[in-house]
Amino acid sequence: MGLLGRAARRLLRSLGDVPALDPVSDLQHLLGSQPVRNVLDVGGCFGDYARRFAETWPDARVWTFEPNPESYARLAEEFANHPKIRTVPKGVWNEPGELEFFLNKWPGACSVFDRPHDGPSYHNPRAVHVDRTLVEVMRLDDWAREEGVETVDLLKLDIQGAELRALEGAADLLKRTRCILTEVHYYPNYDGASLLDEVWGHLRTRGFSLYQLYSNWGASDGQLVQGDAVFVSEAVRNERLHSRRDRPFEAVKYHL
Repeated sequence: MGLLGRAARRLLRSLGDVPALDPVSDLQHLLGSQPVRNVLDVGGCFGDYARRFAETWPDARVWTFEPNPESYARLAEEFANHPKIRTVPKGVWNEPGELEFFLNKWPGACSVFDRPHDGPSYHNPRAVHVDRTLVEVMRLDDWAREEGVETVDLLKLDIQGAELRALEGAADLLKRTRCILTEVHYYPNYDGASLLDEVWGHLRTRGFSLYQLYSNWGASDGQLVQGDAVFVSEAVRNERLHSRRDRPFEAVKYHL
């Protein structure tokens, strides 16, 4: 979504006419007027989110994590002199070590999980795994301790089905995280990928609740496959949403 489109959505939402189904615009609203200091972009790939996060919160430090050697090399070169974006050449998991990593024709579809071999394949036939390599992975709790990062305003995850494993390695950090933007899977597009109910259930036990779903897509047979979701901490919900409970309720139809 371009700058004008985002501005138009913010204006319309301020007038109460339509919901804004752009996650970063919504996160800007949810995080409110408090300073945004630390943003984690797990699954940096092309750097699109890192650039937008740095643009949206210019005072924040943005860390972008990317294990794919080719993708990381591009990120490191592009952001080498950026004052706020830092690159980390590792994947995120629930324990440190090395993992087999499937390289895909489409860099955004690389994953620690293979494509499923049983049942229908709900992915672009051009987005197929073509090779594999070993990548280093770490726990976010360990990384935060080493970097001295005590709080996270936004944790973004887009790691092709490994989102739950990454969250399992951030048990302590989640206690000090305000919002989460994560890719969610409704159908196992990767063998072993965590599905929405698993991610949602894990976050619910840690005080997070679902705010909104975005960018959903599916197959021609009607199967819903994948999308994005924003979860908010109890503190953010109390501050930014429950504080509006005195306003009259008005139902809105979302086209997900």
